[in-house]
Amino acid sequence: MAEKTKTPRKEGDELSSLTELLGNAVFRFLRDRDYIKADHNLSKWGQALLAALNRARDSFDQVSAETEEAIYMAFELLRLQVLNNQLNFPVPQFSGQPLRGSESDKANTLLISRVACLGLFHHREIGYTGPLSRHLLAFHQMAAVVRSSLRGLLEMHACAIFTSGDASRQVSPKQITDLAASLPFTREPDLGLSLVVKSYLDELSQEPSKRGDVRKWFNYVEDIDDDLRRAWKLWGKQHEWNPLRASVTQLTLSLIDLQVL
Repeated sequence: MAEKTKTPRKEGDELSSLTELLGNAVFRFLRDRDYIKADHNLSKWGQALLAALNRARDSFDQVSAETEEAIYMAFELLRLQVLNNQLNFPVPQFSGQPLRGSESDKANTLLISRVACLGLFHHREIGYTGPLSRHLLAFHQMAAVVRSSLRGLLEMHACAIFTSGDASRQVSPKQITDLAASLPFTREPDLGLSLVVKSYLDELSQEPSKRGDVRKWFNYVEDIDDDLRRAWKLWGKQHEWNPLRASVTQLTLSLIDLQVL
């Protein structure tokens, strides 16, 4: 496969189609992020990312762009050592961290809530009303900054294709607009799903007689049961997993099980 990506440049054979431009921009981006080595073979990180994406394709009939982006974002946050179960932000300034259950319960709730931050939240077209968390909001903003930086890097590589003369000068303005719209990382991570998951797991850590119905706390969620089912699938499958020793593959496969669509 690596050899097929090495082609001699011929005069008059510049990149022109959307597929060519998009593919080259993403390839250069992955090379810059060390998922692809200089010889065009996959690095260790690239092999892990490919394994995760293949697992997703084996698990679902169709894998959405949002799911692929969420998997990739998990890798980037892991590399930054921020996708963990630690209190990365000072308390009480950043309140809203998990408070109920054992220390293990709190750690697991925090990690799963952060993973859920990479998934879409199905909310009606009306202002959000419900629980808040400065702690999760801080993580949400950090993930948003990472996503924005990655988007900027992608756009830089797309621009370099044109400034270096690798793209045809006959490419129309509409094609350039289509290319910009096709690049990944156009959507910021959602905080809503993370808040639903955190609220649910916090209540689950209480005695049954004291548990509240989180459905009453999120008035305008389209289908909170569906959101919880997707998030609970992650927790149920990995209930014996110690997040402090979680490997890249374990956490990524858990993210796939969450099926962030």
